[in-house]
Amino acid sequence: MEFLNQAPQLLQGFWLIAFTASLIFIIQTLSSFIGSGDIDVEIEHSTHSLEHPSDFLTFKNLVYFFMGFGWTGVLFYQQITNLLFLLGFALLVGIIFVVLFFVIIKQLLKLGEDNTFQLSETLFKAAEVYLPIPENLSGVGKIHLNIRGSLRELDAKTEGNRIPTGAKVIVKDISPDNILLVETE
Repeated sequence: MEFLNQAPQLLQGFWLIAFTASLIFIIQTLSSFIGSGDIDVEIEHSTHSLEHPSDFLTFKNLVYFFMGFGWTGVLFYQQITNLLFLLGFALLVGIIFVVLFFVIIKQLLKLGEDNTFQLSETLFKAAEVYLPIPENLSGVGKIHLNIRGSLRELDAKTEGNRIPTGAKVIVKDISPDNILLVETE
């Protein structure tokens, strides 16, 4: 730490900011792996809407900003001799860190979407009869239906005449026992 005592004040400030922000970042990261719980809530809150400038002012975002700002100042102090330009560059990198955080978290949140199949997705979709469907709700047949790129084989009934294999049908409703009600196109 002797080199830090002999360094100019601005460089000492950059080191202090970089070290403190990095230490807080490490603590936050470890606590999220341990499972403190409130980290996820803050991430979701900070990435869902950015309608107000205050949405950017979360503790996590400040840590990311100061980490980018501090380490940029430390790394480029010797290369950029114009101190005003160095401060501007460090500010820009700090802002880039925050924006990068938003982009990464948005992509990660997409991975957590619920993509489970729901019967309601079949309503008013075209399908093809796989096993004949008996007339007047007297029995159950099977249809093939493509939902989100996945071929589904589902039970189906009709209120009309018998529907043979290979016929094209439209899903009109879902019965209380989760069997699709279909009719020919």
